[in-house]
Amino acid sequence: MGMDVGGTESDGFLEVPVVINLRRRDGARPEPGENVDRAGIDEDARRNLEVKLREAVRGEVRFDAGTRAAYATDSSNYRQVPLGVVFPVDHDDVATALRVCCVHDAPVLGRGAGTSLAGQACNVAVVFDFTRHMNQIIDIDVVARTVRVQPGVVLDDLQAAVRKVAPLAFGPDPATHAWCSVGGMIGNNSCGTHALSTGKTVDNVDSLRVLTYEGQEFEVSAGAIIHAPGDNNGASAEQITRQLRSLAGKYGALVRTRFPDIPRRVSGYNLDQLLPENGFHVARSLVGTESTCVIVTEATLRLSERPEFRTLLVLGYDDIYLAADATPILLKLASDLGAERAEHLDVRIDLARAKRAALDLMLEPRLAEANQEAGDHHDASGPSQSRRDRHASTRKRLAIGRDWWRFS
Repeated sequence: MGMDVGGTESDGFLEVPVVINLRRRDGARPEPGENVDRAGIDEDARRNLEVKLREAVRGEVRFDAGTRAAYATDSSNYRQVPLGVVFPVDHDDVATALRVCCVHDAPVLGRGAGTSLAGQACNVAVVFDFTRHMNQIIDIDVVARTVRVQPGVVLDDLQAAVRKVAPLAFGPDPATHAWCSVGGMIGNNSCGTHALSTGKTVDNVDSLRVLTYEGQEFEVSAGAIIHAPGDNNGASAEQITRQLRSLAGKYGALVRTRFPDIPRRVSGYNLDQLLPENGFHVARSLVGTESTCVIVTEATLRLSERPEFRTLLVLGYDDIYLAADATPILLKLASDLGAERAEHLDVRIDLARAKRAALDLMLEPRLAEANQEAGDHHDASGPSQSRRDRHASTRKRLAIGRDWWRFS
């Protein structure tokens, strides 16, 4: 948003020129593997930036060595020491901090709980931590099946709050659901095991309240970019809309033919969301951009039905290759089976003898795939005949032999 995106088409691919200054501050080229600070902020400038942020921001501003060390990494092996950390108290505080950083030409990075596995939550930048103050659930609309949240809300806290008022849930659920924040999920375009049935985060975002690097405020959604009243700085909503529509028109054919048609594509920008057939969904095009375009301060998310009962189906295979061969067939059958999620377990299953007898399991398989089915009704006497028939047909088509377990 507010950026001029240029590029050329060559051999059917979109080539966008990227220029990175790989020289050190002393002008010399770094040695291979040498850590390069690309922030362009020396120590005097960093200290001056700290002073200006403390004067302008109501939330905490921490530029000390301890805080910088704590925020230098996430759940990955990467380490990038930030310039400092800001803990904004609200939307206006974020806008103020961004304007100060913009004046000082300091990079910025929105951070959630730091659960990223590839270094997305660490950079030589001013890090914005939303989990301390901006962690509120603003509104739950049961009728519309939406929830409005701030970016610092922890996913499990969101699910618990929604569960109190309706049998609904936010679909994406990464393994770090007890710690990850919604803002981090939006920045990363997170999935989780329920992506099979509910889609990725991008598929569950209705609208976003965002701020640009210059501190401009917009509300973006499907087909709409609304400029905040009274904010007349920078590019207008109409200008940005024209630029984005022009981008979609120029490269739409390439996006349609070159973007991988896979259910869990989470790499790169979601340019496909700007296409007319996808409703020119500006909010969804910003999901997964990792603070490179905007900072999100509020989000309206879609909620999905939360089934009252679930059934677990475990399919056993002798090795990983047989399981891989069966996976496409299993995914095609997911709709018929009502599959809600799928997992792969490459482990030996070891149960106590009592459990073994009670569950009547065969424990030889070294690998299994689990499919979870959802439903609103539960029959204590077991599955219906039609469901038994479907399971038997599935078992035959997947060639899983005797290793077929079902938990109700």
